[in-house]
Amino acid sequence: TNEKNEWSHISKEVSQQYLYSLGNLTLLNYKKNILATNDGFATKIKIYKGEDPRIASEGRTGYVITQRLINDYENGNTVWGKDQIKNRFDYLKKKLLAIFEINEECFDNINSKEN
Repeated sequence: TNEKNEWSHISKEVSQQYLYSLGNLTLLNYKKNILATNDGFATKIKIYKGEDPRIASEGRTGYVITQRLINDYENGNTVWGKDQIKNRFDYLKKKLLAIFEINEECFDNINSKEN
């Protein structure tokens, strides 16, 4: 797949709005993060799984929130776009609210200032 064409379904406006949003971020070790930067989604998943020959010795990511992306991909969710980013934001928001015992209203105020 041509990596640049893989992102062609995302408009410039959507890209600018969601590129650095919580829903579009994941945890990775340094090497995987460097390799995955702007690659297409399928290539990113291979890197997360440790299947890229440049980091094969690293193995599959140990971060559960990144493993969830792999599992979703393997279950047929092979497109990454606005809807997936929004869904992931909602998932991560629920996790953060529970872990840090944050008031949802406070979280929403922070998020609205970024948009």
